[in-house]
Amino acid sequence: MKYFYTLLIFSLIPSFLLAQRNYKPGYIVSLSGDTIKGSIDYREWDNNPKSITFKSIGKAEGKYAVNNIKAFGVDKAEYFERFVTIVSQNPVGVGNITVQAEIKNLTDTLFLKIISKGSKVTLYTYTDKIKTRYYIAESGANAEELIYGQYLDSENSERINTVNRFRVQLQSLAQMHDPNNSKLAKGIAVSSYTESDLIKIAKAINGSTNLQLSSENVFGIRFFAGAGTSINKFTIDFNGFFPAGTSQSKVSPLITAGVDFLINKNTQRFYIRVEASVISSTYSFNDIEAPAAANTTLGTRSTLNNLKQTNIALTPQLIYNYYSADNLQLFIGSGFALNIPQYGKHSLTTTSPNYTNTKADFPEFKKLWFSFPIKAGATINKKIQLYADYMLAPSRLDDYASIGSTLSQYQLGVNYLF
Repeated sequence: MKYFYTLLIFSLIPSFLLAQRNYKPGYIVSLSGDTIKGSIDYREWDNNPKSITFKSIGKAEGKYAVNNIKAFGVDKAEYFERFVTIVSQNPVGVGNITVQAEIKNLTDTLFLKIISKGSKVTLYTYTDKIKTRYYIAESGANAEELIYGQYLDSENSERINTVNRFRVQLQSLAQMHDPNNSKLAKGIAVSSYTESDLIKIAKAINGSTNLQLSSENVFGIRFFAGAGTSINKFTIDFNGFFPAGTSQSKVSPLITAGVDFLINKNTQRFYIRVEASVISSTYSFNDIEAPAAANTTLGTRSTLNNLKQTNIALTPQLIYNYYSADNLQLFIGSGFALNIPQYGKHSLTTTSPNYTNTKADFPEFKKLWFSFPIKAGATINKKIQLYADYMLAPSRLDDYASIGSTLSQYQLGVNYLF
């Protein structure tokens, strides 16, 4: 285990020595309206950013905030425009709302994220620590927040009242741009304050689909396959047959394959990995003298023959890239493994001066067991992934009261990312 922690500590050092950057092609629009192309340090903005880091060709990077640019975009990912507009301050969601029907507002300068753009209206979103809001703007006009709120009923604190003023706002726009579209009007009347519903309405108001511009879906899927080495330590504490803690280590080939679900394929800061792996090892505990205290007959010896374990593991994990550059990412991760083992024809033979006894398929091992691996490694050139895995604690392989068999594992491997 100490070797794994040493690897983990050394792998973390670059994150303290180097400033993490994730530059992607993009642009900014100056206050005078000039578009400047270059690269933006693209982050997974959980909240709308107040500023960005940008560098153009041949120039040093610089910070740009809402007071010195009109817009910016990361190519094929996310696009933002600056507005001075009203921002509602009422929280939503159970546990946050209060007995207050009045909408609290403030005026602020914001970068609003474009989620759908057309010839008539553009739909935006803005998220801060309070909540997510949606804005809509007609061509050339200021963005207006689509109002949605919740508050507790003053006479019944268990009742939540909802303000759906956004439907009235959208009906007004629909009447202005497409007054005879009864299907659109009905859709607005039952719409929810969600991104999917509001995008559908914005597109319907715009009408012509070839004028639509929406941010690219940042979710992605990536497949991988690889091979490596697994160092397995099988320990057995077999009362009456083996001395306590008898163990055997094997180095076995490892085959892996799986899929990564990228929360944001452009930054890849977090992703969920589902991995399948196969390991096969054979153990033999030969001619071991049992502890004298556990036997009435001196000289009793036991042999566990041909214990072949082929283990298939399905492992969901959460992976975090804590350092990311163009050609190198360093990551850590953890999850749990569902292990489905298969055992060959093993047997236990006990020999004493007076008798020999063989039990086939004994001991019987679990057909399903769990383990909890942690992982650390590096991704090189976005294609080759080197990693080390360690099982946090040995896993129990049997259900006997008087037998204790456990397995611990270290793994080293390489994956190719498709």
